[in-house]
Amino acid sequence: MKVRISGIGGLCACGLDFETAVAALFQDRRNPAPARRFKLDHPLSYPVFELPPSILDEPDKNQPWLRTSRLAVTAARAALKDSGWSKNHAPITNLSRLRVGVCIGTTVGGNMNDEQFYRDYKNHKTPGLQPIDRYLQSNPAAVVAKVFNLCGPQLTVVNACSSGTDAIAIGTEWIRAGICDIVLAGGSDELCRVTCNGLISLMISDSLP
Repeated sequence: MKVRISGIGGLCACGLDFETAVAALFQDRRNPAPARRFKLDHPLSYPVFELPPSILDEPDKNQPWLRTSRLAVTAARAALKDSGWSKNHAPITNLSRLRVGVCIGTTVGGNMNDEQFYRDYKNHKTPGLQPIDRYLQSNPAAVVAKVFNLCGPQLTVVNACSSGTDAIAIGTEWIRAGICDIVLAGGSDELCRVTCNGLISLMISDSLP
């Protein structure tokens, strides 16, 4: 059984939409630069692929989730629009009658990325539980399903670099098995100082763009 991709959405350092990002890649414009959201404690400067600070920099009352989940929602909205299911930012009501699954791959999005909370706890302070509550409410697949009122299966894959690819494969199998009519599948992740330092320690990062 062939499974067709009907819409694509995404944003990254190469471009804030899929078309711009692909064009930049083919023009050899990858846009690596030093991290702005955090400081890496290394004598060398290691460039990263980071979105502009103005893009989803801080959560608001309508999107209180972790950055990874908010990025996933933005990409999912673009994919739905590209597929023809959504012509604008209005709520998508005609998907509620279908079995629409959500499968999102991530790495940092599967962790509670809040260094200050860990520092305070280690130093025997009493940090508030807001970071934990926010983390527990920020499962990427569950957030996407909630935003678009989808009732199919939800799964977040945390499998390092292959997470997004694995999520697409799982979504494909859901359709082939007759579990879903449509699946929103892909990957989403945010930059993390711990992860970046780990990649540098493993000597799989380069100080040159």
